[in-house]
Amino acid sequence: MEQGSIKIPMTGEFGQATETLSADFRDAAFRRGATSATAAQASFRSALRHVTTARHRSALHIAFGDVFAVRGELAEARVHYLAALEIIQHGVSQEPDSSEWQADLLAGKAKLGDVELASGNPVAASACFRAALALQEQICAARPRDAERQYDLSASHVRLGDIEADLGNIGTARNHLLAGLVIAKRLVAEQPRNLARHEHLAAVRTRLGDVALAAGDLRGARKHCKVAHAIRARLAAVDPKGWRQRDLAASCEKLGEVAMVAGDLTGARKQMMAGIALREELVARDPYNCEWHHDLRTSHELLGSLEITADNLAAAQRRFEASLVVAERLAAMEPGNGEWQREVLVSRSQLGQVAMMAAGTQQTLG
Repeated sequence: MEQGSIKIPMTGEFGQATETLSADFRDAAFRRGATSATAAQASFRSALRHVTTARHRSALHIAFGDVFAVRGELAEARVHYLAALEIIQHGVSQEPDSSEWQADLLAGKAKLGDVELASGNPVAASACFRAALALQEQICAARPRDAERQYDLSASHVRLGDIEADLGNIGTARNHLLAGLVIAKRLVAEQPRNLARHEHLAAVRTRLGDVALAAGDLRGARKHCKVAHAIRARLAAVDPKGWRQRDLAASCEKLGEVAMVAGDLTGARKQMMAGIALREELVARDPYNCEWHHDLRTSHELLGSLEITADNLAAAQRRFEASLVVAERLAAMEPGNGEWQREVLVSRSQLGQVAMMAAGTQQTLG
């Protein structure tokens, strides 16, 4: 994962804790406009004078950790999260039956894990998330009918599965994802009208497909991706919002990827074309949505790469030309966006490569 800032909502257990503090404290704690780390630390020291309990001190450290994390100053965020965890762990040792301290410890470990992941330390992040997972398992054992806690536990297994997969620990990743799948399936059975539960189940199935593909298990990858696609097709039918159509398009392309790895280029092309059709529909529905345009450009590019693999250079050229049209439209919509400008260059470069390949083929034939 690239290093950078983290989007962290200022809510939850620690947000509730700071609600008891003065307005001046909260203004300082959530101050985002500080021009430097020194100014933010000065705000922290000022706010610290208002704190009267250990739990509020830990909440203050967490609040400022969030401020630094959002600003992209991850080393400073880590310092505050570690300070908070030291206070929290002492609180847990003094009051081991306190649900408040347990919840704080869980949140603190997760926040530190986010920082480690954003800092490019996946091993350290995995250790933090494993510790958080152990706490979640204890909480869920005590509250087995709490659907939200069960969902959080499933999501944590998925998060760890992603991290372990990135580390190359495919077996461990699969085990976490399977644990998350068991919970996700149970939640869907218990709350069949809750669309978010179905979406989570589809996401877990997709991750399992990715892991199976990485392990060379094409049969398993196809099975999980087909189930995920079927779920997303149902969701898009009952709730035809843009992002559900987007998810359905992505699942089409995932099935195309599996087919491509299996050597079924015809099947892969069919799935990718289905994804492009959905993305074109989204762009037509909302022509000013840059994200939809970007997705469409990427889909044309993906199919262009497939056509190169199939040695169909004329079709590849058409796809890269379509990709360039969308890229140029994006660049015109947001001329100050460097990413869109770069994508124009990428599309032109791809067209140049196809032209060179076609010229080389003609010379060989000649």
